[in-house]
Amino acid sequence: MRHAQLWLSSIAIAALVASAGAQVQESVTYTNVNSNGPLGNAVNEIRTYNATGGYTMRSLRIEGQLTRVHSASYAREALIQITAPGGAQTTFQMFTQGAFTTLQGSGTVYTVPFNPAGNWTFRFYESFDDGGTGSVDARWDYITFEYREDPTALHDFGTINTGGAPQTFSVTRPLAAREILWYRIVLPVAVTAADLLTLEINTFGSSLAPSNDTEIALYDANGNKIAENDDIGGGNLLSRLVFGYGGSQDLPAGVYYIGAGAYNTTWANVFASSTSTNTGNLQLNIITNVPEPASMIALGAGLAGLLGLRRRKK
Repeated sequence: MRHAQLWLSSIAIAALVASAGAQVQESVTYTNVNSNGPLGNAVNEIRTYNATGGYTMRSLRIEGQLTRVHSASYAREALIQITAPGGAQTTFQMFTQGAFTTLQGSGTVYTVPFNPAGNWTFRFYESFDDGGTGSVDARWDYITFEYREDPTALHDFGTINTGGAPQTFSVTRPLAAREILWYRIVLPVAVTAADLLTLEINTFGSSLAPSNDTEIALYDANGNKIAENDDIGGGNLLSRLVFGYGGSQDLPAGVYYIGAGAYNTTWANVFASSTSTNTGNLQLNIITNVPEPASMIALGAGLAGLLGLRRRKK
């Protein structure tokens, strides 16, 4: 059982459709890197890279060749802990195979669109340490990390406002296996329960197969995860988040990113990934009554006048 399948944690193997249009902005390659010891052990090899940045990163593509050193080592046990500037972390697993000699492979870790400038850390370790820390399990003959920008990967809704009346904004996009779709919205005013303002995000109308099972998450402009939802419940496998009036929390004005994928998706600060085999069309809907800022001023003035009139009548 020690060699049981390790599910991918915060990693997605990119479908060719997902990588179409991706542009490599910078990359780094390491050679002869040992994969050894449990996570956090002193024998873990660590590599760092100071990303230049200055662009909007949306994925980190990883390609490499792994060679067995210990005779009992399994390929799927070779893992990499990736730490982005600011401390957000994810775990990358290139292979799912067991016994091996030498394997080549590639995979993709998706990121919230952000500027990757700063220090990145890559820690190489084993999920099961076959020969103990004194015996190397496997070795990366080479491994390359490509920082990618994909102009086609983000759907920008722009500034969301309706003049105060409820309105729905929708877009339907194809979803490949293990893909994460990204969306950007700008809230011109805070969405608060006190102002009776609401923002709902859902995937109603999606058609995925073999299972119409979606997941969504909301992030702030810095890539911090605010909330996520898998299933609505009651047998409904689609997803729904509500903020402000009738929702879980208020949202300040500003830029937000929405991530959408299929089950099973892992959401973390900055990073997101899926192991899902579901494909098809994913429909993302935004329902809101957020007004323009000028409307909020008028609403505030009206409420103030009403309260003043009530006070004078006492």
